[in-house]
Amino acid sequence: MPDAFRFGPLDDPAAALAIARACDERDAGVADTELRHITDDLEDPTVVPALDTWLARDAGGSPAAFATLIGPRPDDVQRSWVRVHPSFRGRGLGSALLGFVEARARRRVPDGAPAPVLHTEVAAGDAAGLALVTGRGFREVRRLLHLERALDHGDADPGHPPAGLVARALDRDRDVAAVHALDVACFTGSFGYEPVGADEWRRAHLSEADAASTVVLDGHEVIAFTTVLPGEPSWIEILAVDP
Repeated sequence: MPDAFRFGPLDDPAAALAIARACDERDAGVADTELRHITDDLEDPTVVPALDTWLARDAGGSPAAFATLIGPRPDDVQRSWVRVHPSFRGRGLGSALLGFVEARARRRVPDGAPAPVLHTEVAAGDAAGLALVTGRGFREVRRLLHLERALDHGDADPGHPPAGLVARALDRDRDVAAVHALDVACFTGSFGYEPVGADEWRRAHLSEADAASTVVLDGHEVIAFTTVLPGEPSWIEILAVDP
């Protein structure tokens, strides 16, 4: 452990959010991490906060870095998230936290598992972070792009679905079975996709949905949907079309 820092479980999501948003601004030029990105991990039923999360503070108590480890299937894939506040970089915190993550991930793997792997992520602008993870044997498998556009009054017309189809607001209760089944059909086999039951899927994706979330029907069959998370900015979280 680096000197002058103390490590404990991630018991302060707001502190982690401040670290993550400072990293966003430094590495990507815009802060787009939201509190739910952190709390969703902490509320994951497979996470034991005392063992699978870490928060580092300096001697004065200022939050300096954090990490989380999630793995519903540790015999297959676990994923991690490590962030070091720009003010505290270059002092060994990232290396220490990644070491904690790797050690814990190995302990979670059941005996006899054939080839489990660990995922982590690095912002494109974080050259030191990229050097750290590649130096530890990680290899790039995917790049994720966040796209945005400004909305103005010229966007007031929502458009129309193709002939024969009907679009309406997604109803969290009435539509959950259909949109969950379509989500599974569209994304099973995609990178990082972990199928869950309909109730858990609803809690994760529809609890904040509002009227901007939409289903498209062909007769009575849901053949496409979007979920939109309100906020500043709003997010199109899922856009799915029956294959």
